[in-house]
Amino acid sequence: MSKPLLLWSHPRSASSQYLEEYCRHKNILCDKTEPLQHDTSQLHHLITNKVSFKVMPCYLKYDTRDTLLDLDYEHVFLFRKDIYRQYLSFCFAQSTNIFHSSHIKGKINITTKHHADLNIIRNFYYSLDQAYKKSKNTRLIETGDAIRFLGDIGFQGTDEYYKHFDNINVKRELEKFVRTLEMYKNYDLQSTI
Repeated sequence: MSKPLLLWSHPRSASSQYLEEYCRHKNILCDKTEPLQHDTSQLHHLITNKVSFKVMPCYLKYDTRDTLLDLDYEHVFLFRKDIYRQYLSFCFAQSTNIFHSSHIKGKINITTKHHADLNIIRNFYYSLDQAYKKSKNTRLIETGDAIRFLGDIGFQGTDEYYKHFDNINVKRELEKFVRTLEMYKNYDLQSTI
């Protein structure tokens, strides 16, 4: 029997779909609720029952993060290497309230353009990178790897709306930032799922 999966990620990385499909493929238990956050009351239940789940370190206290890093789980770190696309996707989600492909119900209208605070985007990545640097036995994958694993279900089909949020200065700033992160530097194109 496969070890349960602890998926470490950040918003807008295909993590929900990846977790669900990976667990289905491996025939292991999966908690499909959104990532474990500040309320860790369900943590004992998940661990005791060897249930796979995902966390986003930006929502965790350091002591909880460190405890999770020591679990006898398969630890996978999933990040979106193209931070600017993550920013565009996050802006789209914030503006439309569409965070998962199952939320799309017909024609999409963007009436309000929400531009994400860059400090929030940087925190998503920085906190994941800090957890990654503390991890011991882990696998690092990128959103492109996850989408290839997922196939057609990995695409929301919302790229055409990203032009509403395009900003070359934001792109440059985020790309400069992401290159400083350990997980970005260590990402191996040969990673396998």
